[in-house]
Amino acid sequence: MLLGYLRIKIEALKSGDPKSSDDSIDSYDTTWTGETVELIELAYALYASGNTNNGKATIRQIIAALERAFNIDLGVSIGYFKTYE
Repeated sequence: MLLGYLRIKIEALKSGDPKSSDDSIDSYDTTWTGETVELIELAYALYASGNTNNGKATIRQIIAALERAFNIDLGVSIGYFKTYE
């Protein structure tokens, strides 16, 4: 579901209208049930791959997308990068 969402958003960005999509992430009823650190590791893996927004997505953008996709707060205001400290 996340990959589907990201593809829709990429196509919307290419078309110049980031809000245009037939399928909204809000329609997904997904909840992250693993450890928070595992989702943060996934975010960093996506960032490191360079395959999000043609390698221009920031870690903050990827974290925000995952938070919306999985209905979880990863503590961006606290600093998700501190997870590794």
